[in-house]
Amino acid sequence: MQYGRLLFDRPSFGSGDSTVCLNHNKMTAVGCGSLTIALSGSSALKELDLSFNSLMDEGAVRIFRLAEESTV
Repeated sequence: MQYGRLLFDRPSFGSGDSTVCLNHNKMTAVGCGSLTIALSGSSALKELDLSFNSLMDEGAVRIFRLAEESTV
């Protein structure tokens, strides 16, 4: 896994692999909270690129928890 990239280990139910690239967007922990709410119902997300953002620990934990929930 590359730094700043998160791969979701679940099957894709969409029309193909789904990748969301949000690198270099100055996203913070607050933005990660909104992002996790928006992505929580997505079953097609396979890869999320948040490199070069200012997530800090709180934002990283929020995204990590989303990934954990999606692999269950």
